Amino acid sequence: MAVVELPWCENPVHFLRRRVEGYLRYMLPDVRRVRRVWGRLVWKRVRLSAAEADVLMPLVERLLREYGMPGLKLPATVAEDLEELVYEWGEEVAEEL
Repeated sequence: MAVVELPWCENPVHFLRRRVEGYLRYMLPDVRRVRRVWGRLVWKRVRLSAAEADVLMPLVERLLREYGMPGLKLPATVAEDLEELVYEWGEEVAEEL
């Protein structure tokens, strides 16, 4: 079985990785700036479906370490937004296929 890259069809993995990386690079500097209130924030691990987690969690973990985030967790609102966005982006990809 051969895998053929179609020029009009973007690889869903690259699509999701690019979007997740963009979102985290946009949000993490702001989260890091409010270190003085970290103790009052509710922190949560990002929960993705199994297929998306296999592909995206290494990227999420790398970016969190890069920005010095404690315990590989995000503030709850950021984590929940990311989970919803990944779900919506996955639906968008599924519609295109």
